[in-house]
Amino acid sequence: MKVTSQNPREVQKELQRIIEDENARELVEVAYDAYRGLPYYSKTRKKVDDDIEYLLSDYTGRYIHAYWIGAYVLYMYPELRKLLEDFRELNQELKSQKEKLSQLRPKYIELTDTISKLEKEKEQIDKKTDRMSNRISKLEIELDSVDDQTKRNKIIKNLESLKREYDDLVERFINIGKEIKMIEKNNVISEYRNASYNVREIESVKYDIKKEVYRIVEKMP
Repeated sequence: MKVTSQNPREVQKELQRIIEDENARELVEVAYDAYRGLPYYSKTRKKVDDDIEYLLSDYTGRYIHAYWIGAYVLYMYPELRKLLEDFRELNQELKSQKEKLSQLRPKYIELTDTISKLEKEKEQIDKKTDRMSNRISKLEIELDSVDDQTKRNKIIKNLESLKREYDDLVERFINIGKEIKMIEKNNVISEYRNASYNVREIESVKYDIKKEVYRIVEKMP
């Protein structure tokens, strides 16, 4: 693109639009950083410097020089303009997904905290029933070796009490598992996890776009 063949005011407006777009700002900074990596004697860097000087010769705006350069680097090549548009769309979607996470987070935390507490209770019951099972086995062995009826009755009474408590704990263990499964089916959990996954995917694609900007600029003459 030869900036001198276009209306400088129109180009200024387009660059200003890019600079003011929050969804583009991050890539503008990347483009400027990539430009700075070009040798001072490169044709591309000289063209950018000359065109920016021409565009801003009568401009007294508030934007720092680096943003004009970054925006111009993205604007001057169709390949980079396409990446810029993709980057904007990704940031818009990223904002949407993060807003969704923010809305879902309180309920998600409540549900996952409940699951965590239930899992902890389940673990404690599991340990306790193991100990009780060992105790029951010992009492049954002891019962077989005792002839005195009074002692036998006492052991039997202890065994019955332990077994009742054991059965109650096993039932609670099973019910906790059912409770956890019910909570995990809540739409909030799946929606939150999907949104979290989407955020990670978008960030990954954004990173790839940044790398591509560097790659394209680095290959410029």
